[in-house]
Amino acid sequence: MKIRRRNNSGFSLVELMIAIGIISIILAIAVPNLQRWLPAYRLKGATQDMLGNLNRAKLEAIKRNTLCTVMFGGDGDVFDYIVFVDDDGDLEHDAGEAAIATVRLEDYQSVNLDSVDFTDNDDGKKAIAFRPNGLIRDNDGPIEYDPVIDEFKIVFSNTNGTVKTVVISKVGNARIEM
Repeated sequence: MKIRRRNNSGFSLVELMIAIGIISIILAIAVPNLQRWLPAYRLKGATQDMLGNLNRAKLEAIKRNTLCTVMFGGDGDVFDYIVFVDDDGDLEHDAGEAAIATVRLEDYQSVNLDSVDFTDNDDGKKAIAFRPNGLIRDNDGPIEYDPVIDEFKIVFSNTNGTVKTVVISKVGNARIEM
């Protein structure tokens, strides 16, 4: 007489229910923390991208030996700010001027652009340009020494009330201020 052995591969229903219970407890703890963490992560991403785009504009201006402008105010649904090669030096994005980067702030959910210290171009949009020597200029021309204005700021915030500022010095150096 042959005795058949039972094949015990797999999980029992009790083991499966215990595993599902442990996973549920872990998710119940992790999801609220993740929801608090995401706005901070997106804010950090938006400010780092802004800093990167400013540095990119400066480098492109030097490399191409021409003005490279960062303009806010966008073009409807296309962008909220654009970095472009400003062939005619008017700090306005015209047809035929090469866009280096276009950014839509809605891609950073829960992040708001609170303020931009740049002066307006002739179209009423905030803009600043990097010159071929790496220094900045606004719509009126090169930024001259002014004891009142030390730097220019771009202020972002998130839904948690956290604020981060990207600061550009008069000599074109950009940094993130906490």
